[in-house]
Amino acid sequence: MVNTPGKPILGRLEKIDVRTYWEREDIGFTPWLVESENIELFSSQSHSRDLVKISNISKIAV
Repeated sequence: MVNTPGKPILGRLEKIDVRTYWEREDIGFTPWLVESENIELFSSQSHSRDLVKISNISKIAV
């Protein structure tokens, strides 16, 4: 990989099993998901309108 001054360093995307990254949904994935930037990212990638409902609930629950 060549580093070009003034440009960000690019990496490679790697597909992983999210169950390996977040072993437990309740203490791993859910706290990550309720962060507004994460739910927006997840929603944009999953094309799910149901996540808007989750986002609204998380604001009330926090």
